[in-house]
Amino acid sequence: MDRNSILGFFLIAAVLLGFYFINKPSQEEIAETQRIADSILIAQDSLKRLSEIQAVGLDTATISDYDTNRIEDDKADDITVPLEFEKFLSGSDELVTLENNLLKIKLSPKGGRVAHVELKKYKTYLGKPLILFEGDEQEFGYQFSASNKIVNTSDLYFEVDNYSSVVTTDDAASVTLVLKLDDHQYIEHKFSLNEDSYMLDFQINMIGLDQIIPRTIKYIDLSWNTKTRYLERKITKTSRIIGSNPTVYYRYENEKPGRLNDAKDETEDLDGKIQWVAFKQHFFTQTLISKSNFIRGRVESETMEDENYGKKLDATLSFAFDHTPSQTYDLNFYYGPNHYKTLKKIGLELEEQIFLGRNILRLVNVGIVIPVFNLLSRFINNYGIIILFLTLIIKIILLPLTYKSYLSTAKMRLLKPELDVIKEKVGKDKAKLQQEQMKLYRQAGVSPMGGCLPMLLQMPILIALFRFFPSSIELRQEHFLWAHDLSTYDSIWTFGYVPIINKFYGDHVSLFTVLMTISTLIYTRMNSQMMGGGNDAMAKQMKVIQYVMPIMFLGFFNNYSAGLSYYYFLANMITFGQQYLFKQFIDEDKLRKKIELNKKKKSGKGKSKWQQRLEDMQKQQRKQAGQKRR
Repeated sequence: MDRNSILGFFLIAAVLLGFYFINKPSQEEIAETQRIADSILIAQDSLKRLSEIQAVGLDTATISDYDTNRIEDDKADDITVPLEFEKFLSGSDELVTLENNLLKIKLSPKGGRVAHVELKKYKTYLGKPLILFEGDEQEFGYQFSASNKIVNTSDLYFEVDNYSSVVTTDDAASVTLVLKLDDHQYIEHKFSLNEDSYMLDFQINMIGLDQIIPRTIKYIDLSWNTKTRYLERKITKTSRIIGSNPTVYYRYENEKPGRLNDAKDETEDLDGKIQWVAFKQHFFTQTLISKSNFIRGRVESETMEDENYGKKLDATLSFAFDHTPSQTYDLNFYYGPNHYKTLKKIGLELEEQIFLGRNILRLVNVGIVIPVFNLLSRFINNYGIIILFLTLIIKIILLPLTYKSYLSTAKMRLLKPELDVIKEKVGKDKAKLQQEQMKLYRQAGVSPMGGCLPMLLQMPILIALFRFFPSSIELRQEHFLWAHDLSTYDSIWTFGYVPIINKFYGDHVSLFTVLMTISTLIYTRMNSQMMGGGNDAMAKQMKVIQYVMPIMFLGFFNNYSAGLSYYYFLANMITFGQQYLFKQFIDEDKLRKKIELNKKKKSGKGKSKWQQRLEDMQKQQRKQAGQKRR
């Protein structure tokens, strides 16, 4: 073989080696390939169980239940696992209890998971013990491949290794559940519950599994889902309260929490360092927290057509698996109320699950309303009285703005006769009318926006309270007068389903909403009489709108929190008192003299540059309009 041939073969070899290294898959691609292979194994496993189920003549309609629960002993043989895990397919079903003064938690040896959670200080709307979930209402487990088969911990029975069930002043209640292959290879689930805490510590220790799990596996998938029980009073779907429907919240590290839309079924893929995922209901939440973060995940919500459950919430989350001899995952479960101070104390922005509005509305609630509400609750036990004092405090804070608005309205009313004269004088020339009106306002020292601006400045507080009351767990099951629960509507008459009426109004009459509507109509009429109003088409339309809006709110608020309607009713009544006092202290004769004095002072003064420029613009517009008519 000559030198050229040898050089040719060498170059070919170099090209082939270069091509190999350039196209060599990365570790991430290898891991993804293994993930796909694992998924195929899971699918094959499911198909195998399907064929076995059909072989014994089970109805295919029950397959999903069979695949989901798999709790009967005679079905354990249908689960295929590696030989070393087969001995864990059966075991004791006796639950183990952990308990403190706030929570009663039961752990199932099957899956080594939480199987029952009761919040001891709360009841359902019907007065029953408040159980977040029990039995097969929730699933929890993680899976990995071994010996070319899928191992799912939810199928396997753990053994109780160490057990201290009741919290003492010195030690936490604790349970250790073990899945022991031998002394050097085992999985350990450690649970501990401290006194006065809604937080359950959960630690997963995987010892020696680096020898079982293939080297290509870089993560372990955890599956967690629950069916959300109806814990509060049911309301019609057409009158949904914002923030009351079950949904999934989640938080990436160092970011604001996100959520799925609670008004519809939704799925979202999560990619990044996920700090926690929560299954949030109106007043309660189940939150899974990872101290080392999940690396990715997928969350989903699905409406259930079931009289006992609202939605099914699902999360699939991935752990990083480093193939070390000892792998530890430190987790926490928060099972508790959506109480702002309690969640804030944890320090992971869990309080963002409480829907208090966005931006300035949330700032008002967090910075003003909640601190005042908490302060009052330290001294007053009746929440109806607390709302009364809260309303008084807010109205006192807003008093200067309310006074300015009333004073501006009084001035405008005194100028109305002169405005009517101007309208008759200029006729239909709108530009000239605007010019003359501005001239009158300037001379009288009256701002046409003086009545609007104070009202606009009050709006953030009024809207913030619209978010606060329906989300406040403090009002839950608190009685006041005829209202049995200030967190939901107060019904003095339930007349049942009536077509059309039920859709827009509901099946009941809320007395606080009726009182609020009547007081709003009276307030509207008083303002209309103060302003005097106009006789043109626009003024008449505005009058109609002013009266239609309260009627519309009658249907809207009928299904809302009684505490909210009660607050607006109180605010209206206090406003009536304020206006009566303003009327007593404001002498209209003196006010009229002051306006006349302003006119005399300003009539001798020249126009400002801005005023002159405005008049020049209006003259130019009239000139152009006249040329077009020619």
